[in-house]
Amino acid sequence: DNYRQSQSISVTESRANSMVKEHIRFIHQLEREGRLDRGLEYLPTDDEMQERLIKGKGLTRAELAILTSYGKMSLKDQLNVPAVVDDPFYRDMLAGYFPPLMRNKFAEPIQQHRLKHEIIAMQLANDMVNFGGANFAHRMVDETGVSFAEVASCFTLAREVFGVDKFWEQIEALDNKVAADLQLEAMHESQRLIRRAARWFMRQRRKHAGLAEEIARFKPAIDVLRAQLPKVLEASEAADLAGDTQRYVERGLPKKLAEELAHLSTLFSALDIAEVAEEQAQPVALVAETYFKLGFRTDLHWFLSQIVRQPVENHWQAFARSAFREELDWQQRQLTGAVLKLTGKELDANSRLDSFLQDNSEVKRWLQLLTEFRTSNTHEFAKFSVALRELGILVQSCQRQVAAGGKLKPKAAAKAPAKASAKASSSARNASTTSKPAAKKPASKVNKKKGDARR
Repeated sequence: DNYRQSQSISVTESRANSMVKEHIRFIHQLEREGRLDRGLEYLPTDDEMQERLIKGKGLTRAELAILTSYGKMSLKDQLNVPAVVDDPFYRDMLAGYFPPLMRNKFAEPIQQHRLKHEIIAMQLANDMVNFGGANFAHRMVDETGVSFAEVASCFTLAREVFGVDKFWEQIEALDNKVAADLQLEAMHESQRLIRRAARWFMRQRRKHAGLAEEIARFKPAIDVLRAQLPKVLEASEAADLAGDTQRYVERGLPKKLAEELAHLSTLFSALDIAEVAEEQAQPVALVAETYFKLGFRTDLHWFLSQIVRQPVENHWQAFARSAFREELDWQQRQLTGAVLKLTGKELDANSRLDSFLQDNSEVKRWLQLLTEFRTSNTHEFAKFSVALRELGILVQSCQRQVAAGGKLKPKAAAKAPAKASAKASSSARNASTTSKPAAKKPASKVNKKKGDARR
């Protein structure tokens, strides 16, 4: 735990100047709980932290260590509740607290330990802070309103289905072999994935299902997508990820690990893809290809990039940006499901999208709106709200078609040009069977400006 705690502090320290407002809010939360005396711990006042923000500075490493310790103490108490400590999934966490010899010799007595609840809560709190950051759990509660016990369950799901432990072990094995800032960057990316996936589970997971059941439900789909990701992306976006992979290799990462790091953000979408595949009894690869290529061809990926880059000046704007991103993910998921239902089962992903996009007035309106969006390099939050509303109208239109039992016709094959005269027609009938076929019409005029598949 000491090693990973130091790593976690280092990850936060590397971005402390951009986290000042987060840390101010976390300190306020600890003060409201009656846990933290800022003066006693020599932590800066709000005015001093605002001054650091102006100067582009954040909390020092020593100050971050104090927040980390208080975060763990607070979380340990919050997690010592039956919903967490009595969950059978955490029995291995209790056993893991003891040395291997004791685990093997006293397996049954360990499960009856008088402090087993405290041990489980402490171990889980340590892991949540080490992998997610000092304020991870408090931030999730603040953003979603769920209990700390629910945050713990969703953290565990995110950690297990995406194999975060194994990823960190590979990064840690490169100590003194690659630059430390590269290791911290990789760990930060995994923290982002944990936060996003945990938040997704808070919104979407089946509350009645056990942790082991949910892990078994999602992990196979994630493993399939991890293995096939470049194949299901649009070629240009696959090339972007390949370029990211190569840059990590040039900085010293083994190729397999570099590829995994480059794919982390995009892999998040596997959660929505897994549920759509399950709901429609379709192969994960087909659903994934439809999902990603739909996002590219309707510029949802470009729109996502604008949301991600939108600067925030306060806590409420940060909430709004997160809400926009979640809404866009949800709408893309719903639109993917509608495309799959409205098109023939025998079609591949590209053919399904061709059928969906041809002469689609709602899609044309959406693309026109994004054309207007592109006229400015800066955006107000209201613009995102309006755009997402229009996207919602498109999704609702598709869902009404599904409810009515509608089916889209496959895109018509290109027709030969009309003959100029009867003579030309006669000549055509008498032409050799080896003559060249008529040229195909160009593809549907969908704006294919480069987007971003990295979710």
